[in-house]
Amino acid sequence: MFFLLVVLSNCKNNQKPYIPPGSPVVKDSTLTNKSSSRSGKIGEAVSQESVSQAASPEGIEGTYVVINKYENAEKCMMKITIEKASDQYRYTFQSESRTLKGKLSLEADKSGNGYYITLEGIEWSEYEGALDYEGEPKEKDLALPVGIQGAIQENEITIQNYGNSMNYYQQLADCGDKYIVLQKQ
Repeated sequence: MFFLLVVLSNCKNNQKPYIPPGSPVVKDSTLTNKSSSRSGKIGEAVSQESVSQAASPEGIEGTYVVINKYENAEKCMMKITIEKASDQYRYTFQSESRTLKGKLSLEADKSGNGYYITLEGIEWSEYEGALDYEGEPKEKDLALPVGIQGAIQENEITIQNYGNSMNYYQQLADCGDKYIVLQKQ
């Protein structure tokens, strides 16, 4: 109880709470020196600059095909090929019903272990945005977003294909799975 009071009183006074020695600490990268290096020690801050340098996109090129990772997964036929040409990544998306090509955007994730990817130029299948408690869209006639987003880590691409009861969308009608997982071949 005493510990809780100390923490709360420190928060009220805009002071940092006491953190026992040896506890894992994550520091805000905006407060660190940009020349800090990524050593991986607990409690040591890592700048965004060093995270970007630590994770290299080399090795993401290749062909990724859908795997049925989950028991109730729908059988989807989908393939994404990533190539690099003129210092720019490009994709070829293939499903049973279409083949699309375009630019692939990459952004390092905060952990430095993977990337967020966007298959630019592909329009989402459905988008109603935020829904009210009756399941009706809060805003009517929203434009369909463009760009399929996912994450690539350890030779797998994962795309969250649709939202939930409070935020309805479907990125790709080519597959009905909630999470589309494609593994590098």
